[in-house]
Amino acid sequence: MLAASFRGGNRASLPSSFPIKRPRGAATCNRPPPPTLSMAGGEPPAEAGEERVHVHYDHVLPSRHERWTARESLEFMHNRPWQEVRDFYSDVVDGRSSLSELFGAERSLVHDATEIPEACEKSGLDSLPGGKRSGRWERRTYKIVLTYHGGSFDGWQKQPGLNTVQGSIERSLGDFVDEKKAKLLKDKSLPVEGCALVAGRTDKGVTALGQVCSF
Repeated sequence: MLAASFRGGNRASLPSSFPIKRPRGAATCNRPPPPTLSMAGGEPPAEAGEERVHVHYDHVLPSRHERWTARESLEFMHNRPWQEVRDFYSDVVDGRSSLSELFGAERSLVHDATEIPEACEKSGLDSLPGGKRSGRWERRTYKIVLTYHGGSFDGWQKQPGLNTVQGSIERSLGDFVDEKKAKLLKDKSLPVEGCALVAGRTDKGVTALGQVCSF
C-alpha cells in the first residue's frame, strides 16, 4: 500500500482513499486494477464473501420493556389466565351466565320452542297512551334478545324441512298473531306464524349471543 503525505497535515479533511487515474488512450487490456492510496490508517474494505459484523438488538438493554423479543411475547401470552376466559365463555354457551346479567336485564330461559315465558304472555297494550288505535297506528313492534347454540340449528333463515332459528321463533310467535291476521293466513292455507326480523343472519353451526330480533 502506498502512503502519501500532503501539505498542512490535515488528513481528516481528505477522503479515505482514491484510485490512481490512467492517462487517456492507454491500453487497459490484461492489466490489473489500479492501486489504491490510503489516507487513513483504517481497515481495508471487506472482500467479497467475507462475513460482515452487524449490530443486533440485545434484549438485556434498558429498553427491553418497550421492545420485547419474540420469546418474551410468547411467554407473556402463554402465562395469561386463559382458563378464566374459557370458563366464562363455557358458562355463557351452557346458559349458566350471560352478558345481559351484567346490565340487570330480565332474561327468560326457554328450552323448548313451544314454551312461552310468563313475562311474554302479557301484551301490555292496556298501558299504552291514546286508548284504542286503528290503521297503521295500531301496529306495535317488539324485540327479543336471542342466544342460541349454532350446532343445534341449521342456520337462521327459515327453510322447509330444516330446523332453523327463524322457524322456531316464528312458530312460537304464532300465539301472538291477532285475529285479523290469523284469519288472513288461514284463508291462504298458510300456517299461523309470526314474522321475525334480524339485522344479520347466521349460517349453520354459528352461535349467537345477544342477537336482537324484532316482530
